[in-house]
Amino acid sequence: MLPSWQPSSVNVLNVAAAPAASGTPIALLATPPQPAAKAPIARTATDAAITIIACNIETNEVRQLALAELLAAAAPAAVGRDPATYKEAMEAADAEEWAEACQYEMDALSKNDTWELVDLLPGHKAIKSKWVFKLKIDGHFRAHLVAKGFTQIPGIDYNETFSSVARFESLQLLLALAALENWEIHQMDVKSAFLNGVLNEKIYMEQPQGFIAVRQENKVYRLKKALYGLKQASHAWNQQFHGVLSELGFEWTYSDAGIYVRHQNKGDSLLIVVLYVDDITIMGSSLENVKQLKKKLSLHYEMSDLGEIQSYLGMRICQDRSQRCIRVDQSGYIRSILDRFGMADANPHPTPLPAGADVHLVKYTAQAMQANIKHYQSLIGSLLYSMCKSALGQIFPLLYHIWHSMQQIPHHNIYALQPMFYPIF
Repeated sequence: MLPSWQPSSVNVLNVAAAPAASGTPIALLATPPQPAAKAPIARTATDAAITIIACNIETNEVRQLALAELLAAAAPAAVGRDPATYKEAMEAADAEEWAEACQYEMDALSKNDTWELVDLLPGHKAIKSKWVFKLKIDGHFRAHLVAKGFTQIPGIDYNETFSSVARFESLQLLLALAALENWEIHQMDVKSAFLNGVLNEKIYMEQPQGFIAVRQENKVYRLKKALYGLKQASHAWNQQFHGVLSELGFEWTYSDAGIYVRHQNKGDSLLIVVLYVDDITIMGSSLENVKQLKKKLSLHYEMSDLGEIQSYLGMRICQDRSQRCIRVDQSGYIRSILDRFGMADANPHPTPLPAGADVHLVKYTAQAMQANIKHYQSLIGSLLYSMCKSALGQIFPLLYHIWHSMQQIPHHNIYALQPMFYPIF
């Protein structure tokens, strides 16, 4: 079974194991840090820029600046920034690598039969495109062609944009059933999922920069399949995948459009598919049937077989088949929040909110700085995401903080982060 209220089933972060002396008590974090007498040695160009900014602004002003503002100010000093435009990429020192990445993208789109080169029909307008560049951590150069969908006209270039996804409540129920019935749970990932969606509308796109056909400069691409950036890209992909599953005998569940079921028939065991955009989770009692489904799906799409389930949208999932138990936690996501807001070394706390917090969490009547408002709302949004999936112990403190999300004072941030150090959710 999967009792969500027990720490053995839902365990967000085991911070109690860390030595108390190595952490920073939450109460001390309300005291603003004192400026250092000597600037620390910067390890990167960004660190150096932040140090320079901090040393040249008065202390009370530094406390008002959000980290995002400091990073934005340090951006010109950053090293290894990805090119923002095609021209910038072709003028960079590694222009050859970027050119190869662009050519690889164009070849992949052509192989996928994404478009055809035609004359623009009278009365139609072609949308533009943009190259997006990214240097991966593993050293690979990636370039993606993205349509400028913001220029599309509703009712002409697109109609529907909605794409259904599975609800977290449905996943929790299915995980409980999988633990009880000892089901197989496997995952697959569709590579470039949105590029598989077939378009019903007539959409024309200008030839991308750097790849304009010789003596056909006035022609445009008529898109057959979706591109990233199009308004209807997610909807087209969802409809295409729905058609494939329907051909394989799966039915859409009425209560959750992201759940597909193939009932037992002619010796086949029950199979369930959970769809969340391009993440596919397959559940079933027969390993052989699960493998057959994965093979059939691979005939339609280029997919990555991720094997037995290990994570789902930031949640870590561990299945113990011998004990018929599934454990779910969000420790990785919680740690990323703590790192992001500078609370990675704080000590755990026995309650989501300290006693007497209502005295301090009062409505702020003065005008807060825009940077502080964005920082506070970003924090609350991060906590809401974790609460919606498993952290039920955060409901009351989060409702308290949402009331203050438009206007806040500095110590609100301290109380907002405290639910992260409540060890049992």
